[in-house]
Parts: sequence; structure tokens; C-alpha cells
Amino acid sequence: MGPQLPILKQWRLFVFFLAPLILLPLPLVVATQVAGAGYVILIVAIYSVASPIPLCMTAIMSVFLYPLLGIYPARQVAAWAINDPVMLMLGSIIFAMAIEGVLLHKRIALRVLLAVGQKPERLLMGFLFVSFILSMFIANIAVVVMLLPIVEAMKEEMDKFSEDSNGVVDHKAAEQLHAKEPPRRHQKLINGLFLASVYGSTTGGMTTLVGAHPNILFKLFIDRFYGDAAAVNFATFMAVTGPMAVCATILIWLSMTFAYAPEFFKSFWKKTESSHDDLKFRSRLRDLFQEQYNSLGSFNFGEGSVVTMFFILVALWLFREPQLFPGWGSLFKKGYVSDATPVLLISFLLFAWPSDWRLLWNEGVLKPVITWRPLMLQRFPWELLMYAIGTTVLAEGTTAAGLSVWIADLFGPLVVVPPWVLMILITVVVSILTEFLGNSLIAVMLIPVVASFAEKTMVNPIFYMLPIAMTTVLSFMTPMSAHTMMLLQKQGVPVREMCATGLSAKIICITLVVITMNTVADPVFDIHSFPAWAVNGTSGVKQ
Repeated sequence: MGPQLPILKQWRLFVFFLAPLILLPLPLVVATQVAGAGYVILIVAIYSVASPIPLCMTAIMSVFLYPLLGIYPARQVAAWAINDPVMLMLGSIIFAMAIEGVLLHKRIALRVLLAVGQKPERLLMGFLFVSFILSMFIANIAVVVMLLPIVEAMKEEMDKFSEDSNGVVDHKAAEQLHAKEPPRRHQKLINGLFLASVYGSTTGGMTTLVGAHPNILFKLFIDRFYGDAAAVNFATFMAVTGPMAVCATILIWLSMTFAYAPEFFKSFWKKTESSHDDLKFRSRLRDLFQEQYNSLGSFNFGEGSVVTMFFILVALWLFREPQLFPGWGSLFKKGYVSDATPVLLISFLLFAWPSDWRLLWNEGVLKPVITWRPLMLQRFPWELLMYAIGTTVLAEGTTAAGLSVWIADLFGPLVVVPPWVLMILITVVVSILTEFLGNSLIAVMLIPVVASFAEKTMVNPIFYMLPIAMTTVLSFMTPMSAHTMMLLQKQGVPVREMCATGLSAKIICITLVVITMNTVADPVFDIHSFPAWAVNGTSGVKQ
């Protein structure tokens, strides 16, 4: 076999230039808005899989392609880029920066790990639920990046303990032992803790409107098609997804405990006592957590302020339009306030709110909870915001062009399929696709299609739309499914282990999504009746 040209190693560069050229006849020959919108979404899909450029820049393509292809004017595209769901996400990111800035997330994580104990099954529980709770309001990647160093510190402690347990006293022998793989049991538990950190962030992200970007897109499409009549807000969304996510996290913990700490189940019928080495090792882990916790210092005014603001924010979200009784939103004209309003207001206040009251009182120095420099400039996840803007424009353009209605018409033969069967089929297919494509891209392509199909078949659109939003978040098995899963591969977790452990987690979540949509969702969204607000919702969308 002859030598290959070095440039062929950069095959993604060829994809970058060839994909738009090969697909160019679509908008030039067909020359309709539907064809143009299809051209853009196909390029975005190809770039998302091949990754010739960063994902956030791939999403931004729609912002300049729509005007260049003559599909929509630049003014219209710019208006789509900044809307209420994007503002909700922006405010949530800024508030999450406040939590990270005062290290409140790390204090919560270490406090929980100290409280649950250091047995393997309890460590799995601790990492799962810490990640779950934090990811409800903080970006998944930020939560996982915070937890991984804690697991790495545990791994180092396990290596040291293994050396001590083997009685290694010679320095050269110690180096040789340290270079080897840690004991299989310890390495397996470490992999389990890495996976627990990611799986908890996944189930936590599906719980709230701000927990994951597909949830934001779901809200965007609901507002775009049906407005406030659909009654989808922070409270109603969480009323449906919250119980399901909690149950999913508990069941995932049980399945992971069976795989990584089977002694927990054996202890129910065979009483066993922990060995001296196990007790000693748990003590060292507790000392490790305690040392890291003590390094944070005492609970301060800044942390207390963020906690207080957090509870105020959640209360404002839950009681804006609680459905059961008039909320505080009724004090304003209809449509004037949204879920984005309180989070932007509170985030705005934190730029002036002191993090150290004594410093302000004694020395007249103001140190705000959120600072523009260095916190916002250095740590703000601009790529998340750019990705949100790009996918929002892509979603708006696809809908306004009528592409979703056109695709929905192709699925006409499926009208004979019972809605509950079709919902299960959608859930399973989407959960498979999300392991290979970007979850937001799947949401952009499928949510408007199923909404249009639901209207044609006289089914409540939420019955099909919400399962897509929930299942696109379920990235459990492959490194390409999410940035958090890619981090696991970098930590040395084998792909085979990701797939084996993730399969049970995915089956658990799919099952619970199906059950939830047929039970809990019904009293909240009246899911089994066709509402008046859904008539011609998608077909009536204008530019």
C-alpha cells in the first residue's frame, strides 16, 4: 500500500468544503423556502456528526445562511436570535455563575459526600444525587467538570492505600507499583463514580426548563405555535418531569449498585462485616473529603446570599402561574412577564450585591457576588449561548418555512397507529438517535414535525413533543452523544463499559417517560384530549 498524503489526515476539512457544494443544487434547482431550510439543516446535521468546526459555530451557520440564500431577511433572523427562551437560558447561566463563583456547588457536593458515608453504594448515591440536584440549574458540563477532580483525588488515595496495604517500603518498588493499574475492584468503582457523575447530571438536566437545551427548545416551539394557552411554564414542566427524574435517578442508582457494589444486595440475606482494610480506607476517604471541605472555609455571607436568592428565584418560578390558584404573574398584564423575568432580575442584582458584608462595612470595599472581571470574562460559557442562539434561529427558520409541515405530511400512513404506540416508537427512536447526533439538533428537526402531525391526527401536541424533549437529553452510552460523555472517555472509562452501564440507565428512563406521559402528564396538561389551542397551531405560524 502506497504512502498516504499527510493532508488526507484532515478529512474533516474536505467535509467542511464539499458538503455545502454537493447539496447546493437543492436550494438552486428547487428554489423554495422549504428546500432552502432543508439545505441549511442538512449541512448543520453533517457538520454536527463530522465536527469540522466547533459545534457552537456549526449552529451559528443558520444566522448567515438564511439571508445569503434569500430565505429570510437579516432583520428577521436577528429578531429570532433573541427571544424569551434564550433570555431564560442567559439568566440561568448568569445565576449559575454566581453559584460557581462563591464555590457553593463544591460545598454542597462535599457536604453530601460526607453525609452519605464512604461505602461504595453510598458513594454512588452521593455522586448521583449531587450531580442530579446541581444539574437542575447549572449546565451539565460545569457540574461534571467540578465533580471529576473529586473522583480523581479518590483514585489517587486508592493508589496510595494499595501501596500501603501491600507493605511497599522500597522507593523503587513503590514507583513500579504506582505505575501499574490500581486493583480491579478499586478501578471498577472509580469508573462507576465517573459514570454516576454524568448520569446524575443527565437526569437532573431533564427536570427543569433551564436544565438542558432541548427543554428550552421545547418551550420555544410551544410558545411559537400555541402561546400561553398551552400553559407550559417552569412549574407545570417540573410537575411532570420532576417525579419521573427522581424515580429514574433512584433506579439508576440501584442498577449501578448491582454492577459496582453488589455486596450491598448480598448483605440483605448474608450478614458480612467490613474488613479492617475497608474500614481504614473509608476513614482515609472521609479525611480526604473533610480536608477539601475545610479548605472552603466557613459558610460566608456571599454563599448565604446566593442560597437565599436561589430559593426566592425558585419560588418566583413555581408561583408565577401555578394553575391551581392565581400566581404573582396575574399582577401584571397578560404576557408581560415570563420565567425569564425573575432570573434576569435576580442575576442583575447579584452584580451589585456584596459577597463580603464585613469588607464593605469596615473598609468600604464592594466585592460583588458576580464580577465582570475575571468571573464573567474568563468562565462564562459563551459557547452554550452561541449554540442556543444558533439552534433557536435554525428552529424558527425551519418552522416558518413550512419544512416541518411538509415532513409531517410524509408520515400520513402513520395516522392509523394508536397515539400511545406512536409515542413509544418516537421515544425509542429518539433515544437511539441521541447517542449519535447532537440532542438539540434532534429536537429542532423532530419537535415541530410531531407537533404538526399531532394537529392533523387530533392528538394533544404535548403528548408527542414533551417525550422528544426528555429523551434527547438521555445521553448515556457513547462518547459522541454529549460533551460530558466525552470527558468520561478522556478519564479512561472504556466505551464498552459506558454502553453496558448506559443501556440499563436508558431502558429505565425510556420506560419512565412512557409511564409518565400516560399518568402524571394527564392531570397537568390534559394530555388525552385535543385542546382548542392546538387547532392549526403549526400551519398558522408566520415569519
